[in-house]
Amino acid sequence: MQIINPYIYHQLVSPQFLSQILALSKILPAFSYGGFESHLGSKQSQVDFFVRYFSNQAINDLLNYYQWEPLKNLAQEWADIKSPLHQKFTDIWLEFDINEQSLQRLIPGIFFTLNKQIDKNIPELTQQALRLLSRPIPSKLESNLKLCVDCSPKGASFLHIGIMLSRPHQAIRLDVAGIAFDRVLDYLREIGWIAQTNRLRSLIADLSNFADHIHLAFDVGDTIFPRIGLECFLKQQPKYEPRWQLFLDYLVKQELCTPAKQNALLSWPGFSQIKSNHVSRDDYILGNKGINILGRSISHIKIVEQPNFPLEAKAYLAIAQRWFEPDLLPEKEAN
Repeated sequence: MQIINPYIYHQLVSPQFLSQILALSKILPAFSYGGFESHLGSKQSQVDFFVRYFSNQAINDLLNYYQWEPLKNLAQEWADIKSPLHQKFTDIWLEFDINEQSLQRLIPGIFFTLNKQIDKNIPELTQQALRLLSRPIPSKLESNLKLCVDCSPKGASFLHIGIMLSRPHQAIRLDVAGIAFDRVLDYLREIGWIAQTNRLRSLIADLSNFADHIHLAFDVGDTIFPRIGLECFLKQQPKYEPRWQLFLDYLVKQELCTPAKQNALLSWPGFSQIKSNHVSRDDYILGNKGINILGRSISHIKIVEQPNFPLEAKAYLAIAQRWFEPDLLPEKEAN
């Protein structure tokens, strides 16, 4: 993490929050993909930190830090090759709300990546994960999850199931991809989402001018919660995609992003070479011919719509460790 410090501008992550993130990263199991969630509004400084783990061993290593029994139960179940959790969840994300609490007291949100499209077992898998985590199960959760699956349009896929352990409400976060811009409102109505649609309709129309596709993120419990996240993805980074500039200009004009945060965000993408003494001998997959690179990219921008609240914009800044053969690495792009 120290290697990317020069590129984490204080407009996106304050020094106070950055010091907490760096301390947390040192005591978590090693990870090859992670990043930050940064609020882009003028009066918002909250930052979340997320990491992605592809193996059960990493979760077991995490227990040395947490000693948290529910997470231990979940890890053991995920390790069982006969378990539906092992078969259906490819990896696990941990998301930490960075705040004033002691690092040892930070409870993460847990996100499971699904490995199949429109899995009809989503309600059962969710119930099982909640039981393992000793999490209360809302009475109508299973039927509402089933409704969300049954109503999903052709081509849609459920990417993640999130259990928001760090949040006060008892709800499950669903992340759905593959819904066309003009079908989002229809889908929300079909699953029972009740809210004024004029602002959301106008917002979706605007976002369709900038994003290649969106993921729909929302919370499910006894009801479908009114807060909706529209996660906007572009296939290329700003250097190769001029719509990033146009998108951020739009957000600045709508007062969802400050000019300073816009400039900092556009300056984030790039990559840095990791010195050999920063990695273990086991990491040398390509032997002496490999170059270890830490890449920085903008994953996506989420616009949050919640009735009776101002719109919010959040940027997701990703960091990923990769190996390259020297001949494939454009020398002038390293920074």
